[in-house]
Amino acid sequence: MSVSKGTRPIIFAAIWCFFTLPLLSQKTFKISEVGIPLMQVYSEEGHISYRTTYGIHQDHNGMLYFANSGGLIRFDGRIWDAYSSDSGSAATDVSSTDDGRLYGVTIGDIGYFLAYENGNPSYVSLNPRV
Repeated sequence: MSVSKGTRPIIFAAIWCFFTLPLLSQKTFKISEVGIPLMQVYSEEGHISYRTTYGIHQDHNGMLYFANSGGLIRFDGRIWDAYSSDSGSAATDVSSTDDGRLYGVTIGDIGYFLAYENGNPSYVSLNPRV
């Protein structure tokens, strides 16, 4: 099978486009960016911080909760919020249910946080029921 001289440039251009256009359409990265994970380091001044964190939990909405020596800390990816139990003692563990109820364990207490009231969740102790 022979190809006429007039169609050779067209075939060459088609083959060239087939192999080079996908390469040109790829996002280009700087060599220094390849393999570096996307992460943010927060200093103690940048968030609500205490020295000891006992537990970490992520709920079904993606919120991160930290059981901390200063209480319960919530991080939504941008803003840090601190909550405490009525006793104000250190939170030692945190967990949530599928319906969104957030449970916290503190030194000498266990309870859960109700939905937000005036912007802050209220803590309900389960100690009287245990």
